[in-house]
Amino acid sequence: MPSSSGGFSLGDTPAFKIGTTPASWPAFGAPAVSMTATATTASVAASSVAAPTTTWFFVPASLASNLERTATLIQALARRYIVIASKLPGIKAAAKNKWVESRRAEFGKLKQTKKEQVESAMHLLFQALPRSSPSQCFLASALSTTKTSAGIPQPNRSAIVELFVELQQTVGFKGVKRFIYKLVEDSVRFHAAGKPMGLTHLLLSGGIGSGRKTAAKLIAKAFCAVGVFSSESIDYIKSKGERFSSGQVNFVDHASKIAPFDAQFNSLHSGSDTQPQFVILAARTAAEVSTVAGASTYLHKREPTRMTLPALTTPELAQITLQQLAKIGRAHV
Repeated sequence: MPSSSGGFSLGDTPAFKIGTTPASWPAFGAPAVSMTATATTASVAASSVAAPTTTWFFVPASLASNLERTATLIQALARRYIVIASKLPGIKAAAKNKWVESRRAEFGKLKQTKKEQVESAMHLLFQALPRSSPSQCFLASALSTTKTSAGIPQPNRSAIVELFVELQQTVGFKGVKRFIYKLVEDSVRFHAAGKPMGLTHLLLSGGIGSGRKTAAKLIAKAFCAVGVFSSESIDYIKSKGERFSSGQVNFVDHASKIAPFDAQFNSLHSGSDTQPQFVILAARTAAEVSTVAGASTYLHKREPTRMTLPALTTPELAQITLQQLAKIGRAHV
């Protein structure tokens, strides 16, 4: 853009003056046409404040208008670059934050709606139970932290609601969800009757990426929510001869590599420990699981539950990917 003094300016940079070559300077003609004009710096008057430097480019009158249009275009491009480099990132970040906040609000509203639905269903379930049971009032004990007889489940209403909301948001794992729903129903019935709930161990098979460890974590949360175990902790058994723990879920992945487990199973029941025990023996294929079960006399006598995790479908994998991206986006806000 031409400046008020007859040149053009690029922001805070020194002004460049465009002028025509005087006729008395014929030596400047040829260099000016080849766009290699000689620059002459004007003298700056002496003062206490330094004045900006002005540089003159002398060109023939026939090229001055073309050069001015080119300089104006360069100035426009420079200002556009400044906007893109300095302003646009902030605009994009603000738009991204606004979108993430709106999505977070929508997800929060959806989660709250699901939670209210689950709470309504659990309220009906608890209200349908007898007001008095051999283990005293069920509704009161469901919120109580006092210890009762070993093996009698103590369902925690709020924990069960949170668990069911998480299961609704979990993609796949239909077999695991059925197992957990049945576990919750059984725990409610056994608690109402005031009787210990017997547990059968689990043989779990699933290929690479099917979610064997995720299934174990969900099951551990379920046992904690219904009050069978006091925590969601899992004892990961990784070496042969390593003993199982009472009062929590024991998880053995690639069980066929460290089988058999008769000594560990027998040690769970030989002592005076009356805490519940639960073991998950996992492998990639059903054949490996069958081999583990066939090599165990203990599992012959006490038939375990069997579960197979199917491979995730393409739509399920896409949905899981979107959920992970949403979590990453929320974490960076």
